[in-house]
Amino acid sequence: MLLGFGPAEQAFGEEDSSQELTLNLADTYSKGIDPAIRYSASTNEQYASKMILDPQETADVKRWNDQGFQALQEGDPKRSLSYFKEAYKLNKKSSRARFGIGTAFISLGRYKDALKVFDPMLDEYPYDFLLRNNVAWLLATANDATVRNPRRARQLAQDAVLVGFKDYHVWSTLSETHYAMGDYERAHRTAIQALDMATEAGAPAASREDYRRQVDKCAKAVEAFSIME
Repeated sequence: MLLGFGPAEQAFGEEDSSQELTLNLADTYSKGIDPAIRYSASTNEQYASKMILDPQETADVKRWNDQGFQALQEGDPKRSLSYFKEAYKLNKKSSRARFGIGTAFISLGRYKDALKVFDPMLDEYPYDFLLRNNVAWLLATANDATVRNPRRARQLAQDAVLVGFKDYHVWSTLSETHYAMGDYERAHRTAIQALDMATEAGAPAASREDYRRQVDKCAKAVEAFSIME
């Protein structure tokens, strides 16, 4: 799967230090990119994500990681993987490098390899809502039946919402996990919540359109099953 990456967006003015920074890095059904994972981070959360913002990252490691994410944006996961591995060689504890490697594996359809990277990180970063959100999306949407795990995906998505509840991405992922579990009414309600939050936050038009499609998909499932009953 190809992943779309975009620049950070400041949701409010720079003078308010408590305001949210959201990185919209995979929100693009409309661009032909299947968003296997979602990204967002907040500077004002108690447990701000270290998957994108790592204060301990050295300049050399940051350079390789930045090139890795840029390569993913350009649709070249193989090249991005090589960059992330260079960063990893310099610092095997780099959360961004490890997260990038897992991300590249997802882009290449290597879901099991991605989980080998991500699963230990879930224990290391128990409050990182970005990491949990992304793994939840992977487990709910992977086209490999041996990897898909809707029940675990929903638990991870719920955990992500508890910490990152201000971020519309996590609500969209939670909706997708409800859908994967066959809980279409709850999926529909949660998708509406995600769309409303995205609209209020001034999310990009393409992102809002993605969420409208998610709402429509859930609504059709609700209608179909109501007819069957």
